[in-house]
Amino acid sequence: MNEKSYQPTKRNARQKENNPAIKYRKKPPSDEYKKTERILRDLFGSVYQLKPKGVSLPTAHELAEENCRDLLEKFEEAEKMSGILRDLKTEQIVGQLPPESRSMIKMLVYLGLVESLGATLADIVLMLLIVNGEDVHTKGPFTRHIRSFKELRDVELGYKLELLKQANLRIFQKILGREIRNNVAHLKFRIGKDGVIQGLGGNPIPIDDAIDEFWRSVTRIMIILEGIGFMKWIRSKAKNERK
Repeated sequence: MNEKSYQPTKRNARQKENNPAIKYRKKPPSDEYKKTERILRDLFGSVYQLKPKGVSLPTAHELAEENCRDLLEKFEEAEKMSGILRDLKTEQIVGQLPPESRSMIKMLVYLGLVESLGATLADIVLMLLIVNGEDVHTKGPFTRHIRSFKELRDVELGYKLELLKQANLRIFQKILGREIRNNVAHLKFRIGKDGVIQGLGGNPIPIDDAIDEFWRSVTRIMIILEGIGFMKWIRSKAKNERK
């Protein structure tokens, strides 16, 4: 499969348009791609484990099934949002704006991509870790163990990134780009009249590179999730649940 550029699809698009194998030109897989695929394939493999006799706790399979509908709905929503953001960045009218306005749009687009599709893909993979026994919990006075996809919304971004890093899924450092994401969210940057973006310390913020890296990494994750059969399984289970 390839690692070109992930194209968000409309919710009512034909099924074949959701298949990365059709969307991307072939390209030799990188070492990072092969390592990430191996980890996610092993995690998804446990979903098919049968429930042992006398065990009352849900198996990985059952826990994953319980979250299929919420997971798919959130993914479809995030995919739609990322498509809108991508169109916004490439809209012809944007090119007619002053350089500082174009740069501001890029910064806001990046934040939206990270918070929508980026965060959702991270939560999907975290859910795979949870069903494989990873202990994920909220922080604060009312700490609780996370057992559902919806509950992951209450988990802090930095904690999520640390869990993914511990699982050797470092690709999410590129997808979630915490430093630039925080600079945008907290307005810790300046834009010159020439459109050059700098952090408050004066260091340049390479927003174009960050957006390109976001899409490259998202492409890899999406191809892997489709290739190992996870997204097909989720769609099938969610469809049965909706009947």
